[in-house]
Amino acid sequence: MSHTQENPYTPPTAAPPAAEGLTVFYSFGLIAISAAVCAAIGAALGMMLGMLVPDYYRVVFSAENNPDFVPWKVGLGLGLSQGVVAGAILGAIVVLAVAWSTSRRRTSTD
Repeated sequence: MSHTQENPYTPPTAAPPAAEGLTVFYSFGLIAISAAVCAAIGAALGMMLGMLVPDYYRVVFSAENNPDFVPWKVGLGLGLSQGVVAGAILGAIVVLAVAWSTSRRRTSTD
């Protein structure tokens, strides 16, 4: 007597990597890339501002009569530093939004 029985249990399929949520490495990478991109944009904008409207930085830093003051370098440095901070904040907001959305999706499917 050959008695074969179908297995009623089907193992769950592995979720695709995007559906598993954010890993710590991926989250830090996203924040770092966002900070780097925003730093480059901020540096470019700050340098352009220093080159096109040099008196802006001279007035802000009270350096109207200082011959050693180089406005485009000040703009580059300020844009870079502000871009890093803005990019890190933006990246963290995106990571938190994706993590929250993923956790809500998992809660509603459980």
